[in-house]
Amino acid sequence: MTDAQSITALKARIDELEAALVRRDSEWLDTVNALSDWICIIDLDFRIVRTNQAVKDFLGVAPEEVLGKRCYEIVHGTGGHIDHCPIPRMVQSGRRAQTEVPLADGRWLCITADPLTDNEGKLSGAVHMVRDITEFKAVEAERETLIRELEQTLAEVKTLKGLIPICANCRRIRDDSGAWNPLEAFVRNNFDADFSHGICPECAKKEYKAFDL
Repeated sequence: MTDAQSITALKARIDELEAALVRRDSEWLDTVNALSDWICIIDLDFRIVRTNQAVKDFLGVAPEEVLGKRCYEIVHGTGGHIDHCPIPRMVQSGRRAQTEVPLADGRWLCITADPLTDNEGKLSGAVHMVRDITEFKAVEAERETLIRELEQTLAEVKTLKGLIPICANCRRIRDDSGAWNPLEAFVRNNFDADFSHGICPECAKKEYKAFDL
C-alpha cells in the first residue's frame, strides 16, 4: 500500500469514527428527548453542559438558553444551592441523592442527582433528573386521608366489641373511666348518633290506656 493509499484509508477511518460519534450523539438526544423528565448533565462547577427538551416544560426556556449556566442560577435564581438540593450531598457522598420539593404553584418535584465519573473513576459531574410527582402526591394524600378515616371508623367500631357493662336496674352504662352514664349519653358520646324520643304502640296502650289509643 502506497503512502497515498494509507492516507486515504486513514481519512476514511476517521470519517467513519466521526459518523459513529454523530449517530451516537443523535441516538442519545432522541432517547432523552422522548422522556417527560427533565434530564441534564452538570459538571463539577455546577454548570449545565447537556440537557433534553423537557427543560421547556419545567422552566419555560429552550435548551440552548440553559447551557453553560449554573443549575441553581437558572432553576432557583440564587447564587448558590438551596438547602435541600441533592447535588452537594451527591458530591460529598459519591452516591445518588434525592429530594422532593414543593413549589409555590402547588406542584411537587422529585430531584435526583447521580454521580458521573471519568475513565479513571473520578467524579466528573452529575446526571440531574427532575420529575413532576404532583399527581403521585395527590394520590398519596388521598390514601393517607382514607387511612385516617378507616382508623377512626375502626376506633368507633371497637367500642362495640366485647361486653358493654350495663346496670341491670337503671340501665346506665359504665364507660372506660368507670363513670356510669345514661344510655342516651353513652351512645351520644361514643357514636355519631343521637336519640329522637317517641313511644311504641305497646307502651302507648299500657301507659295511655285510659285514652283508648
